[in-house]
Amino acid sequence: MSLISKKSAPKKKRSRRVTKRKFRGSDAQLEEASQTIHDIAVDDQADLAAKDPEITVTYLEGYQDDINTAKDEPNNRAVDAELKDKTAMVNGGMKACMDKYDEVIYYAILAFGKKSPKLRQFGQGAAFLKARKSQPEMLKFMKLLSVAANKFKVDLIAKGYSQAKIDAILTIREALQDTDADQDEFIATRPELSQQRVVEHNVVFDKMTKIMAAGRQAYKDNPAKLGEYFYDPLIHHRIPAVRVVGDIEKGATIAAVSTGVSKDTSVTFKNTGSTSLKISIDDAAGLVDDDSLILLHHSQITVRKSQMPDLTAYFVNLKNLSTSTDGSYEIIIRG
Repeated sequence: MSLISKKSAPKKKRSRRVTKRKFRGSDAQLEEASQTIHDIAVDDQADLAAKDPEITVTYLEGYQDDINTAKDEPNNRAVDAELKDKTAMVNGGMKACMDKYDEVIYYAILAFGKKSPKLRQFGQGAAFLKARKSQPEMLKFMKLLSVAANKFKVDLIAKGYSQAKIDAILTIREALQDTDADQDEFIATRPELSQQRVVEHNVVFDKMTKIMAAGRQAYKDNPAKLGEYFYDPLIHHRIPAVRVVGDIEKGATIAAVSTGVSKDTSVTFKNTGSTSLKISIDDAAGLVDDDSLILLHHSQITVRKSQMPDLTAYFVNLKNLSTSTDGSYEIIIRG
């Protein structure tokens, strides 16, 4: 037999484990980005599967189902709106009770006079003032009001207050009880609704980043395709660096990278050839002006996030200053 009685045994507190969002930005942004990634992945499925065999046609179908489920999950605004409606119904029920009390006490005064001590049995004074402050107190009050009205029903009916109106006291009370219980239940489940939405969106986020990772591997040498798998604004942690390598013909000017660069990324330029290159980050493809930075052979430079220009579009442009020798480069983009 335990030496600690049931009454004195310490109770363990159950901690509620809260699931945190894995992504940055709004739910709507994640839903839109995920749908875009899904649609691109459907076309690229064979290439993605070559890097990650789990990304099958069936996997992408499940991903679409997950996106749809996340979209259908009520958001905080919808939950708040529903709670507001339920609160309005409770407030309406409270008003109906107060109006009913005003009606009953009016006929009680007609029956017994304004100064009759019997009015206390109808809740006049402190009891009614206390009841108007909360639903539980109002429910108790309406029950006592019904008891008093039935106790003195002969007097009330003689003044024109019918039995049907007396019976309606409990009907109005039951209506408040139902709406109050409905509101309490909704408030209790509200955290679960919010948590479920977070869980559903995290599932979508996990699959999106898995597909993006495979896409960045599949198309690391294809700048145009590479940018389709680059959604860094949604991600808390740093995205693995994206590496673009290539050759540039003598005297040529090219847009080496046209997607995947933003104000939230840094760009490292490496001149891996024997010629000098001019480099620029601009909002137009192939634009390298006289003031652009010159990167000597076998040297590198990094443009950090704080140094990135604020543009509507981003192109990483290169110009080979040699008219006789081809050059080469490596560009590293980090989120």
